[in-house]
Amino acid sequence: LLKGPVPATIYTRLGSWQNYDKDPSAWEKVATVDVNCKGYGTPTIISIASPIWVESGSTRAFYLTFDEPELLYHYSDEYPSGSVYAEDSAIQIMTGVGKAAHF
Repeated sequence: LLKGPVPATIYTRLGSWQNYDKDPSAWEKVATVDVNCKGYGTPTIISIASPIWVESGSTRAFYLTFDEPELLYHYSDEYPSGSVYAEDSAIQIMTGVGKAAHF
């Protein structure tokens, strides 16, 4: 399990991740950052230097990848892929998918 600072690369694309999770040319690299992994069961916050704008009414996907093979993805029956994880009057955050490799 990962704990401590680990380099992560963040990508984004306008639109959904679906049908693009295996196509690196469909993604724009946003940043490579050190993430202070907290360990199993503790949420980890990832910060980047510049904001990523999500226009009203649009969909924006994010792809986060670590170079370390020991990354543990958490799957929840409560929030299967494509379900709403959190929302307010301005935005919905939806779940995606965990992958075992880059693209």
